[in-house]
Amino acid sequence: MGKHGWAITALIIICFSLLSSAALTRSSQYALYQQDLEYNRQECASQTDAEHAEHRKECQSFLYRALEDPVATLTGFLAVATVALFVATFGLYAAAVAQGADAKEAVAVARETSKTQLRAYISVFDAVFRPDNGNIKLSVKVKNFGQTPAYRVQTCIQLAYGPADADSYDELDNFGSTSILGPTAEIELSGLMPLDKDQLTRLIGQQSRIFVSGIVVYRDAFGDERFFKFKARSGAPEMVTLQDGRAALTNFPVIPAVNGYQAN
Repeated sequence: MGKHGWAITALIIICFSLLSSAALTRSSQYALYQQDLEYNRQECASQTDAEHAEHRKECQSFLYRALEDPVATLTGFLAVATVALFVATFGLYAAAVAQGADAKEAVAVARETSKTQLRAYISVFDAVFRPDNGNIKLSVKVKNFGQTPAYRVQTCIQLAYGPADADSYDELDNFGSTSILGPTAEIELSGLMPLDKDQLTRLIGQQSRIFVSGIVVYRDAFGDERFFKFKARSGAPEMVTLQDGRAALTNFPVIPAVNGYQAN
């Protein structure tokens, strides 16, 4: 039975009891009245004063008085009905409180679901290292993949050169100016790593790597502070063969580090 089913049933029983008691009282009163008339005709003449007094005493019993007096009978039933009504009302109140708590929880879940679906989600893609006048330039795109704008967007990116087996990721502390990044909008970040001939040779031979550390911080449309961190390194160089047979460097792919992406 539902939260209100038992309370409704109790109210129906109360109404039925009141109607039944009223009908029973009227019927019983009429029957006793007829019996009393018949009894008086047959017995009263032969009774002594003592027997007549005893008969009157018996007639004053609780049950007889209850059936004879409809007001007293209905008052008793009303007392019982009042108690039942109180219990039913308290049950309805408890059910209403429970429903109110359920409704608040449902609203909270709906709000959180709405935030999850509609908030801004910033991530990076199309990252690559390319040669640039003897140096190595990093290009990486930052995009809002969410359905609402990202506010107060700030970025920071750092490049470091080091041995291939090292963990040369820099700390990030140099943030740029703030901006707004709307849904599907994107910006491009870049960084330049100056290299001498020996360093470039070691990079091509994969004895050394370029390590990149980056972070994007922003505020979503619901006022929550968000971030996206990424760490990566340069991969094996991609080369092309020129018409004269020489090999030319085209780019270095960007390989994400282990657990290189963090976001909230």
